[in-house]
Amino acid sequence: MRRRSIFPIEVTSHARERARERCPGFKAARIIDEVHDGLLACRFSAKRPMWCPDPSGRGDIALFVWTPDRERVYPLVLNDFDRGESFRVVTTLVGEPTNEQKGRQ
Repeated sequence: MRRRSIFPIEVTSHARERARERCPGFKAARIIDEVHDGLLACRFSAKRPMWCPDPSGRGDIALFVWTPDRERVYPLVLNDFDRGESFRVVTTLVGEPTNEQKGRQ
């Protein structure tokens, strides 16, 4: 059984569509696993990391969560329906690879 963070996570259809579009071959069903993994590994920030693209026009982002290689970044908003008790992944961004990843290319 996969480890999960204490926060319930929802993934929007937009986030799944952007994952398929921006990361060919990636299984969008894995988004929720990557978000939980990022939260458990403390790979998140309330401020947009400098290497992360700007999610145009979104002023409501609560957290940015990323994969270990920074290939994918998931902006999260608080889910209003649950009075802020859960997060919703609103899109999938392509981050800047780490120096280690750049060396492999």
